[in-house]
Amino acid sequence: ILVRQKRQVMKWSLVALGVVVVLLSSATIWMGHQDWVDSDKSVIRLNGQALTVPSRYLDADTKGVLSFWRLIPGLDAGEREVLLKIDAGEVSRGIPDYAAKVGEYPDDLRLHVVLLNDDELLRYKNKSRFSEIEMSIGSYSNRIVESDVARGVVRVYRKIEYPNSCEVFKVPMGTALGSLPPNLTSLWIGHCINSKSPLTPTGELALCKSFVLSDRIAVHFTLSDANLGNIAEVRGFLLQKISSWRAAQI
Repeated sequence: ILVRQKRQVMKWSLVALGVVVVLLSSATIWMGHQDWVDSDKSVIRLNGQALTVPSRYLDADTKGVLSFWRLIPGLDAGEREVLLKIDAGEVSRGIPDYAAKVGEYPDDLRLHVVLLNDDELLRYKNKSRFSEIEMSIGSYSNRIVESDVARGVVRVYRKIEYPNSCEVFKVPMGTALGSLPPNLTSLWIGHCINSKSPLTPTGELALCKSFVLSDRIAVHFTLSDANLGNIAEVRGFLLQKISSWRAAQI
């Protein structure tokens, strides 16, 4: 029995040692992706492009090598992308009309920053991205169009997804109710999904995803439907952030 117990102890010791080796190797990989400048800033490297980002924008789990689970390859974004978060309070200080909270939901800007390759960049700039919606074909052959005159937008749903998932576009003055303006790509605001939530007075919360391009960097961001009216200001706010993070390298 004693021999068997010793073998089991040795077995688990080897397993533990293997885990430590994997974690330390992963830490080395992560540190090649992210260099710490000081306690307030860190350098994020996206395939050679460096951004000096305030450490407060990093998730708490990424702020130290000892946050092991985020260091295992495949569980984090990889060397072309990084996940960041800007506190809603900071956003509202930069954009006065931005609502920091929707009920009890803090409307932080959650970012997915990606360095695009040539093919990806072309797809992002494709002016025909919404051709199915414009021509009412394919998955949008039975599209449902809802005009929101008060907010100056139009929501377009696939029939099968109504009323939970839609594309939202800005509507120029004079556009007839229920109709779509031309050049939808230039008017796109975001893709929104509505769900139940105990944090809002209505019991519902619509979250919307959008993006802005800064050269080859795509900054995807998520915000609530309540702040969609600030989309232009949010995009400008994020472009200023990217510009300042780049400038810090000079």
